[in-house]
Amino acid sequence: MKTGDWILFESRVVQVKKAVKGVVTCVSDGTGETGGNDLSEQCRPLTRRNLSISGNYEHRRARIDKCAGTLNINWPDIHDKLVEFWLDEIDATSDVTEESTAHFNKEWVDKFCKRLRELRDESVDGVPIYRQ
Repeated sequence: MKTGDWILFESRVVQVKKAVKGVVTCVSDGTGETGGNDLSEQCRPLTRRNLSISGNYEHRRARIDKCAGTLNINWPDIHDKLVEFWLDEIDATSDVTEESTAHFNKEWVDKFCKRLRELRDESVDGVPIYRQ
């Protein structure tokens, strides 16, 4: 990857703003920049397949956001887990692996949302822990 390339970074379409010897150090989505010593691990080529997988990632993220509602959940760690799933799907070497990875990722989101619903209904002596 080189400066000026359009790529996917953590599922978002971005432009490489700086790359040194193939190591991506700065990307921009047009509204902001992300920089670091080496962002290459979270970067993937912009292909139709990868863009489709990114759409699934965004859908899963939106589901968690909807399930969470106004709860203040641990977005940094959740984001990291979803990016891990995104990378696993993109890096899958066959359609079978990609399909099973996608299924597992969907199950994780389902389990996460179910647990959020359970926690939202928790109370102590009839006093709800979370506002509805």
